[in-house]
Amino acid sequence: MIWKKYKKPVLFIISFIAFILLVDKIVMPFYVGAVKSIEMPDLIGKKIEDAKKIIDSLNLKLESVTERHDARFPAGYVIIQNPRPGMKIKEGRRVYLVISSGEQKIEVPSLIGKSVRDAKLTLEKYGLRLGDVQYDFFG
Repeated sequence: MIWKKYKKPVLFIISFIAFILLVDKIVMPFYVGAVKSIEMPDLIGKKIEDAKKIIDSLNLKLESVTERHDARFPAGYVIIQNPRPGMKIKEGRRVYLVISSGEQKIEVPSLIGKSVRDAKLTLEKYGLRLGDVQYDFFG
């Protein structure tokens, strides 16, 4: 009597679990394994044109390229990449690059006639730091 009452829900749950297991163990491995896995190359320090050629040759998709000032690399060179170098990725994966726009140039403010303390504060406001101080007593 109890079995008759719960027969349909129990059979539904068992069927649902069997379906999930079938998809997980048979269908998904076939689908996931169909796409070739590759190692993400190191693009950091390469010219953007060379990086684009490498990305195209590996069937990856260049999603976005942004620029940022960086004193370590000249303008047009890759400074950051996502995915990181050496990661195992699938063909067709999106790649995001940040390239250097060169060293940021700013106009140095005039410090003539200022005290060392005022000069230091002015430089810090511009993101600079005070180096050697030279005094000109006859100028």
